Amino acid sequence: MYHGLLTIQHCGDTGLLQAHALTFHPVYRVSQFYQFTILVLAVCPLIHFMFFKVLKSNFHGNLKWLLAGYFGTISLFTFLFLGLASIQVMIPFLALNKCDLLIHKDYYKLGNFLGCFLMTAPTFFPISITFERFLATKKAKDYEKSSVILGPIVTVLVMIPTYNFVIGVAAIYFYRNVQKEKQTNIIGNIRMESTGNAGAQNYENAISTIWNSVAVTPIS
Repeated sequence: MYHGLLTIQHCGDTGLLQAHALTFHPVYRVSQFYQFTILVLAVCPLIHFMFFKVLKSNFHGNLKWLLAGYFGTISLFTFLFLGLASIQVMIPFLALNKCDLLIHKDYYKLGNFLGCFLMTAPTFFPISITFERFLATKKAKDYEKSSVILGPIVTVLVMIPTYNFVIGVAAIYFYRNVQKEKQTNIIGNIRMESTGNAGAQNYENAISTIWNSVAVTPIS
């Protein structure tokens, strides 16, 4: 969905033509409106279920915390993509020129980061709910009277590893970019002298290296 847009760094003759062709392609445009409609329809039941069912339920506080964290992150994920879908639908109506159809690369990266985070977080809650229900079964006699501690702790712990996971992925991505830039700078700065005494010495060293490598090569 979000990946279908061209970033503003492509803002040239070719980029503008691609952005215009993609934005106003009938299939792509219909899919945008369809996606926007589905997201709008999904928000209402999520909010109703969250505030009027989960939070007002008679479940134990630990389970209620976990369910609230699960459906809360799903709701935030839906709101995020609803916002992105709204931008996609509205940009063609508000664009004053073809370059306005493009998005800034920083907004693109931010949207992907938040999308990955909110998409990953809910996946950790089902196993946490399973663990909580297992514990409730084991302590069935007095669990309902126990204090609400496990739920908030597990909810926070679930969010922290997810956040660290996203940060780790981002760190690896930026580290690789830095390494590529350093490698490019090193290659660009290294120059081998080919004239004068230094050039003669470099030539001699190169020839010696070749002969040494041949000399140690076993003959099969």
